[in-house]
Amino acid sequence: MCFKEMNFAIIETSLTWLNLGFMHCVMNFAIDISGGVFLHMLNPFSSRRSWKRIHEYPYIPMREGMGFAALGKRLFVLGGCGWLEDATDEVYCSDAAINTWFDVVPSLSTKRCYFACETLDGKIIAIGGLGLNPNAKRTWDIYDPLTRTCKSCSDVNIVPEIEDSFVMDGRIYIRGGGGGSSSASSGIWEHMDDDMASGWRGSAVVVADELYVLELR
Repeated sequence: MCFKEMNFAIIETSLTWLNLGFMHCVMNFAIDISGGVFLHMLNPFSSRRSWKRIHEYPYIPMREGMGFAALGKRLFVLGGCGWLEDATDEVYCSDAAINTWFDVVPSLSTKRCYFACETLDGKIIAIGGLGLNPNAKRTWDIYDPLTRTCKSCSDVNIVPEIEDSFVMDGRIYIRGGGGGSSSASSGIWEHMDDDMASGWRGSAVVVADELYVLELR
């Protein structure tokens, strides 16, 4: 895999861990000032901890509010919208093992942007967000890469205006303007308990089965 070191100014970013088999690295999905959609990689175990741009997919238009997820050696870029483009249902995949991009079929069941995107039980879950359908904020899509199917579901307990999400103990947690919700793989969403909601006031990350929250005052 070839890398190109560079300096860039990010206006939107999303981070995820990727296991390539021979190393773990942090993948950064970013829209930069050159007007394109690019992937950058940081290997935290390298002596030179610099971000490097990797193989880019030239056919992804500049969009904001896209989802980003990793399953095995594959990275998935989902949805999004632009200044002159409504929310889209398009899904792209980068196979890091062979350094190749390709379109994913089927696409998302619901066109959406600014949504929560997590992985659970080997599936990609795209939750809420904005879209052409005003009910998109109460829906979620389940993409199964093994069966190559995408299932659409809805639940009134999904909080709108999702600001953050994480996965812990086999459940997805989301936080939004209306509080918090969580769901197990069964797909039943429940309101988050008060103790969890009261302490979740900033960006959250799970490390070794422990939840850390960054609180800005």
